[in-house]
Amino acid sequence: MIISHTHKLIFVAIPKTATHAIRFALRPHLTENDLEQVGLFVKKEMPFEEVAKLGHGHIKCADMEPVLGEELWKAYFKFAVVRNPFDRFISYCAFVNVNNPKFEENPTPYLYNALLNKQTHKHILFIPQSDFVCDKDGRIMIDFVGKYEDLQKSYDTVCSETGLTFSNLDVINSSKHKSYKEYYNEELVELVKKHYHKDFINFNYSFQL
Repeated sequence: MIISHTHKLIFVAIPKTATHAIRFALRPHLTENDLEQVGLFVKKEMPFEEVAKLGHGHIKCADMEPVLGEELWKAYFKFAVVRNPFDRFISYCAFVNVNNPKFEENPTPYLYNALLNKQTHKHILFIPQSDFVCDKDGRIMIDFVGKYEDLQKSYDTVCSETGLTFSNLDVINSSKHKSYKEYYNEELVELVKKHYHKDFINFNYSFQL
């Protein structure tokens, strides 16, 4: 997450949605008064104990809003980027198996294990995207939801809304894998649809592969 008091914006970093491309684009605009929490490439923590102890930069809106206060939360422009759940799930599996040659040879067992293993369901990189931006009643808590599939246009919108200088995004920390559609069979499609159902609904993604 990035909180810029200078530009009155909050970036909610949802895992596997090009978060580092956005971070790298925002950092030149940040001042010493601005805040970031991140654990990859560099390590930075928020000056809030309850947030810093999480140990990663993927902070949920529902956890941060009470820390910042309702007045500031409402005043700042809040945004995140989301990704097609079918694509994001494959990206997650490729990322956690990056040093596993067996995944590249035969990924299917690893896909099933991720979807059926309840311990995996608790992993911060695996949980639904909606969990990061919705309150306990399922209401979206941010002002703009960008799309990974149209990332540059989404970032341009953020720049327009906040007065930031436009810049081209770089590809950072992208996991390498085939087209996500090549990994699926009918059963895996249904399992992803079930697990990420609210993401398909909240962010207007098709249930068709």
